Amino acid sequence: MGRGTIVNDAAIVEHEAVVGMYCHVAANATLLGRARLGDRVFLGAGAGVRDGVTVCADVTIGMGTIVSADISEPGVYVGVPAHRLRR
Repeated sequence: MGRGTIVNDAAIVEHEAVVGMYCHVAANATLLGRARLGDRVFLGAGAGVRDGVTVCADVTIGMGTIVSADISEPGVYVGVPAHRLRR
């Protein structure tokens, strides 16, 4: 867990997961094992990041979004599976 990170109620951060600095893991969000969040990532309520997936810095992941593949470009991501909505 990086400095300044917030993990809200009922959120799950599993084994070997890495959370960067100034992230926000919202209520009921799940970060599975070995997943990685870069700095300044917002993981919305009920969103999930699959085991071993990496999310780069400066990403917003919308409520209920499922991230099943690496995200390498900053921006706003929504949907199942996650796709980039805008920069």
